[in-house]
Amino acid sequence: MNMGDVDTVERRRLSDARVTLSEYQEGLLKLSGACLNLRHQIEVEGRFLGARASLLEAQESLLRLSEASLNLRKHIEVFKQALEFLEKLEVLKAIVCDIDS
Repeated sequence: MNMGDVDTVERRRLSDARVTLSEYQEGLLKLSGACLNLRHQIEVEGRFLGARASLLEAQESLLRLSEASLNLRKHIEVFKQALEFLEKLEVLKAIVCDIDS
């Protein structure tokens, strides 16, 4: 092999190395893009999970409010019955007072 052949072989190797390096750089760019997309997706899913947790907390609060509302209705019904009873007692008291007089 003469010097010209050695130079040609070296140039070819250098050219192949440049092509390989260029391919690696393209792959690295694609991988970086995929990583950015994955990071964005993770952030979006994180916000979604946070929103979902907030929704569950809101649903629990709504359930507690519904239970409190039901209890309040029961208390109001008992209070109404007590008022009706007091009104009947007032009527009976008036009748007894009329009878005594």
